Amino acid sequence: MKRYFLALVILVHWSNNSLAQTSENPDSDNFREKCRKIISGTYLNAFNEQRRAREAIDLASKSLTKLKEQEKLYSSKLKIAEANIKKEHFDPALLQERDRYVAQIRVFHEQVLTQEESLVKLKKDADATIALEKTLKKKIEPIFKIKMVDDPSGIPQKIYHELVWLFPCPKFRLLCPLPETQRNQLVLILDNVEDQDLVCTKYSKLR
Repeated sequence: MKRYFLALVILVHWSNNSLAQTSENPDSDNFREKCRKIISGTYLNAFNEQRRAREAIDLASKSLTKLKEQEKLYSSKLKIAEANIKKEHFDPALLQERDRYVAQIRVFHEQVLTQEESLVKLKKDADATIALEKTLKKKIEPIFKIKMVDDPSGIPQKIYHELVWLFPCPKFRLLCPLPETQRNQLVLILDNVEDQDLVCTKYSKLR
């Protein structure tokens, strides 16, 4: 009887320690949490990349608009200068003014062409980045909720995404298999994720 009681005490003590370690170190052998962090990091990078691509396109578009406005402005000035030259019988000062406008228009026109080429390249490069983020999001949404939270770096007005499993898991259960449908969806996500140490692959195979 004493041996039975002693064995029971040891078992309870071991169980309590195991639960405490699980609570204090949720990442220990926790495929579920490690996999979530890997996918979350991948999606955050994809989101930031497409956001930077969109911002670059927006800045380039605004710059192009300003250059075109300047080109148009100096074209108008050139017309006025040419009209004044005819009235003043080719005044040398007016001729110099006209030549300055012509030179300035040429500069702006070259800048417009360069900026247009740059914008085309930016849009082409952004297509793949934007498509990747959309693909990831579409694959992620069936098994994760994408939460918008404050950026941990403390940068104001910066968006940060956190993924939360849609399928709940008991607090102290490390090996918490997903339902079959979500396991299959997780496998699809791995096509776009660098699965470090095959963590997500292992988790997708848990039954």
